[in-house]
Amino acid sequence: WGGNIRLFETAAAGIFQITDERPGVREWFTPGENIVTYSDEDDLREKVAYYLAHDDERTRIATAGQAHVYSAHSYDARAAELERLVAEL
Repeated sequence: WGGNIRLFETAAAGIFQITDERPGVREWFTPGENIVTYSDEDDLREKVAYYLAHDDERTRIATAGQAHVYSAHSYDARAAELERLVAEL
């Protein structure tokens, strides 16, 4: 999967984050909308420079990440998903 709990904790805290491209990231987040990903060192440098110069976009993505985690990845959301899966058995 390649992700870890820090992706969710960072987003839940409302912190802007840039992470490397991993399959799991796209499974749980939408790059450019609620997280930013990079593919290589040059891409990382470009994105860091860009987002340092664009506070409004950085804030928008951080806020969207927080809202996304609260709505889709909270304990309540996970419990509801588990109940749904068990009901399908």
